[in-house]
Amino acid sequence: MWLILFCLRRRRFFLQLENDRDRDLFIEAFWRQRDPTPGTPENEYKDEHIRRFNYANKFYGRSTTREGWRTDMGRIYIILGEPVSIERFESSNFIVPCQAWSYYGDPKKELPPHFVLFFSSEEVWANINSMIQLLTVQPAC
Repeated sequence: MWLILFCLRRRRFFLQLENDRDRDLFIEAFWRQRDPTPGTPENEYKDEHIRRFNYANKFYGRSTTREGWRTDMGRIYIILGEPVSIERFESSNFIVPCQAWSYYGDPKKELPPHFVLFFSSEEVWANINSMIQLLTVQPAC
């Protein structure tokens, strides 16, 4: 569940750890670094991630044998959160059934001011000026 948030460099490092104790320490440090209110017992960032993870499993794994967090929609939901709007397009002569999720970009994630993701048949396309796949965008390390 946590690997989805790691950048490639941290993911490689984590996977090379040889014992559970080191992995637990790594995960603890990961969440501690992202805690928006370090002086409190709650870690709102971690709580939000777990909420998104559970939501993705509940709603995006229904039409597949994969867990919801392993689907394109689930991964995007976990990383970016709830879209600003969702448009659903039904099948017609020129359109396959799909959904368009609109987001306002986050400069910290190097995203444009506004972008739309299209989901169809568990595949995702991003209209980010030149149709870049969003799944290649890694969270900041």
